[in-house]
Amino acid sequence: MLVEPRLASPSAWYLCAAPGVPDSLQHAYLDGATGPQLFTREGLEVDGIEYKVRMDFGAGFTGHRG
Repeated sequence: MLVEPRLASPSAWYLCAAPGVPDSLQHAYLDGATGPQLFTREGLEVDGIEYKVRMDFGAGFTGHRG
């Protein structure tokens, strides 16, 4: 059983779909990336290595039924 305290009105109707049926939230990686891209560079200003992580990712709803 799930409990959500913000849904407290006794006269309102609340509906939800089973997870994944139907699919309504789509996600994809952009530019053919399959996950996070990690970049490294040896620092000139400091003794160490610089790290940069980039994730090209998009998501959006494709329907109202889910």
